[in-house]
Parts: sequence; structure tokens; C-alpha cells
Amino acid sequence: MTEDKIDGRNVPPMTLNQPLKESRKTMTNIMNKFRHFARQTRLVKDDRGLSTVEYVIILVLIASAAVGTWKLLGTTITTKINAANTEIGTITEK
Repeated sequence: MTEDKIDGRNVPPMTLNQPLKESRKTMTNIMNKFRHFARQTRLVKDDRGLSTVEYVIILVLIASAAVGTWKLLGTTITTKINAANTEIGTITEK
């Protein structure tokens, strides 16, 4: 490969990895700025709301299990009561 001349200076040809290296530098710079921002604003260290969210998730799971059990139990009890009514009706007819 030959060198190019820019403003009278010899400049080596651009390699394929050069744009990748530049984008890595840019991305690293952005990440460093975000880390600095997060440390300054306590964005990463603040986990006070986390326990509230966990309690809400647990409450929803318990409530959905209770509703499912209530429906299943209600259907079973209804079936048993109807069967008992049928038996009682046949006994009184005799």
C-alpha cells in the first residue's frame, strides 16, 4: 500500500481497524461519562424503592393464588352442594 499525501505530508493509508478503534474510544468515553453521572447522582446506589417493588410482586402472587384457590374451592363446593340437594330431593320423593 502506498502512503497518501495530505497538505504535503505523507499519511499512512487508513486500516480497517481504525474506525473500530475510534468508535471504541467514543463508546468508552460515553460510558465513563455515564458512570461519573451515576456516581454523582447516586443513581446506582439508591435501592430504596426495590423492597417496595418486591413486596408488591409478592402481594400480587399471593392474591392471584388466593383467587385461583377460591375459584377452585368454590366450584368444588358448589358441585358438592348440588349433589347433596339432588340426593335430598330423591330421598324426600320416596
